[in-house]
Amino acid sequence: MATITLALAKQGLQAEGAGAYVGELYLADISVPRSLYSEPSLRLEATAIFAKSDIVRLR
Repeated sequence: MATITLALAKQGLQAEGAGAYVGELYLADISVPRSLYSEPSLRLEATAIFAKSDIVRLR
């Protein structure tokens, strides 16, 4: 079983006990501008997580 999430890893997908329902967890790039991640409401630091691939395995 596998789950793919878009743009950001959602907290619930990585919560304790979620692994039984999520399986392998992948994050996919949907071309969200890096500047959006640093918006004050998100307070995220944009990284180059998609530098090597458009899909990254998280778990």
